[in-house]
Amino acid sequence: MIRIVLFIFFSVTLLGQSSVSLKVIEQARSQLKVMGKVDLISLHASGLTFFDSSKDVEDLMKVLLSRKENLQIKKLAADGMSQYRSKDSLEAMGRFAKKNRNYNEFTFPLFLSQGAVPEDDVLWANLIKARDQSVAQLAIKELGGSLVRSPKIADALIQRLKNPKDSLSFKKDLIKKFTEIPTNKAAVSLAWLLGNEKYKNAAHETLTKTTGQSFEYDISKWQNWIRQNKQFTPNVLPAKEFPSREVVESRRRSSDQYPNRYAENKHSKLMQEDIVLSYPMPGQDRVSRSLYGVEVEGKTILFFLDCSGSMMGRSYELLKEEMLYMAETMDEGYSIGLVFFPFQQKTSILEVSKNNRSFKNRLQRFLNDKAVGGPSPLVEAMTYAYRELLDNDYHEVDTIYIITDGHIGNPTARDLIYDLNAEKRLPIHTICIRGNTNFLNGVATDNNGKSYLVQ
Repeated sequence: MIRIVLFIFFSVTLLGQSSVSLKVIEQARSQLKVMGKVDLISLHASGLTFFDSSKDVEDLMKVLLSRKENLQIKKLAADGMSQYRSKDSLEAMGRFAKKNRNYNEFTFPLFLSQGAVPEDDVLWANLIKARDQSVAQLAIKELGGSLVRSPKIADALIQRLKNPKDSLSFKKDLIKKFTEIPTNKAAVSLAWLLGNEKYKNAAHETLTKTTGQSFEYDISKWQNWIRQNKQFTPNVLPAKEFPSREVVESRRRSSDQYPNRYAENKHSKLMQEDIVLSYPMPGQDRVSRSLYGVEVEGKTILFFLDCSGSMMGRSYELLKEEMLYMAETMDEGYSIGLVFFPFQQKTSILEVSKNNRSFKNRLQRFLNDKAVGGPSPLVEAMTYAYRELLDNDYHEVDTIYIITDGHIGNPTARDLIYDLNAEKRLPIHTICIRGNTNFLNGVATDNNGKSYLVQ
């Protein structure tokens, strides 16, 4: 079976504008209209990617909750959101997850996978009673933690037991769930089900386990015992762990969703504390050999610079100014190289050279000529650099910097960068310009670097 994966990369979107992720959805709708299906390979080749931000969550949730939206489009949106890891995105999902009207067959599994569902008995009682059977069935399956001891939950389960429209498999799952719920109120309803050919075996098994009694399928004997022992304490199984965010993250670290080295605790920590700086004001004294106030380390330095669409305009002009200032305040004892991402071999590389006057002139032309736009696939640029540039015998790079304005990767990309750098173990420092540092901080932590946030 061929497995197709839509790679998810990230950036920052501006408030008041349609999110970048919505453009992916619009393109997928066009594909669906023309071809009758969504082509993930074509979407990726076009440079369209899901971006990780609260605005993208809001736009994609509208897609997921629309009753008129195509199911293929909804699945695409849910798959994209399942990769989100930024704090802003997870908080946005958490806000949606507080209201039961936002739950359906796509959003409920998504909320669970992100640990966004609150452990609130009123919410879960409503989910158990939901008209959408897929929501109710999943709620019953995932019910755990302190919720199993809630009277509201017990009442909702008993009420659901009386619903004649539920499927056979759903009803059997519901009956079995009472082996985990410490309530004696369900026994009467379960005894009545002994007279139903479809459910009697499941009902008998649950009654036997929870009461410790054995009256076979004799309804009258069960009813007599229940009347005489109204306050009996049921025997129940231990409740399953509630899928909180901490639980979900722990599961990721012990699964193939998280790099093995994190699960095996080969690193003392997964993240470090960001070094937060304020952007230098006009007329303010500036440190020599610095970028955005960050004094640059190393003597032979390779910079990976973001020139994606989010850097258009003033952001890129400031980046040029900072690079030229740094080069101008360094002497010829330093060597500098640049790689832009998104990456194109002919236009994205300024090879490592001594920082003399000739290089400074080339650097200015190179920065001025660069066209800004597109997505932010950092890994492609770094893969090429490690294979083709870092083996340069004359200028051996000793330090790497990544400079961007946003969230440009995911745990898989973080893992790939670690593997690229596994042999050389160069320090990789990251500078985030007023954006989300989650991914960048992880890369710096993995590779003996520092994570800077410039506000």
